[in-house]
Amino acid sequence: MKRAKKIRPNQILQMGEDFGQPFTSFVPQPFSGSMTAFEYIIMIKILNLVKPIKVFEFGTYMGNTTRFILENGLQFSEEKQFIYTLDLNDTEGVKFEGNDDALAKKVVGTRRLYQESSYRERVVQLLGDSLTYDFSSIKHQFQLILIDANHALEYVTKDTENAFSLLDDKSTYTIIWDDYEHPSFTDLTAYVDELAYKGRNIYHVEGTNWAIELSRDLVVPPAIVGVSV
Repeated sequence: MKRAKKIRPNQILQMGEDFGQPFTSFVPQPFSGSMTAFEYIIMIKILNLVKPIKVFEFGTYMGNTTRFILENGLQFSEEKQFIYTLDLNDTEGVKFEGNDDALAKKVVGTRRLYQESSYRERVVQLLGDSLTYDFSSIKHQFQLILIDANHALEYVTKDTENAFSLLDDKSTYTIIWDDYEHPSFTDLTAYVDELAYKGRNIYHVEGTNWAIELSRDLVVPPAIVGVSV
């Protein structure tokens, strides 16, 4: 079966005209579930390519990714409600995959890292179960969507279906699935590969666990010969 196309990071880094632009970063958090320093760089490039007016995140967790996007993406948006981020308010009765259960319980009711930002009022924190959450009031509004919540296949499928309905696909956009090719989440990888097989424009960024769907106007250049990343 056709899989997500492999893409080297240097192919993404060649795209756009934002070379030399400064950005805000943070020391990566010492726990699973957060972006690596390398993924920070890829995210900066995606932000500059997409220039999102609104962002949706499935899986707030500690709020580190939320804060990073908030600090670096606000330049592209005048929306008072820039990032919508959804997380569980209760883990009772929820079926998890891998170590998601422990991670989810760790953050229920805690203060999220984006709340340390002076721009925290631009974040809309949604609480609930994405299997049953009603997204009808915010459909077709988001140019950047991240899916990194419950990795059980039922949730990945539902979150993706919801992402497609939330997506502003008339604009330049990107959807990111985290933990693609993670050994604990083989169902997720197979599901994303199936989407690629069916024609979605999905790439796996080598050196990361990210699968990304790019809108068709984002043309990926050839890899630079002799460059290893």
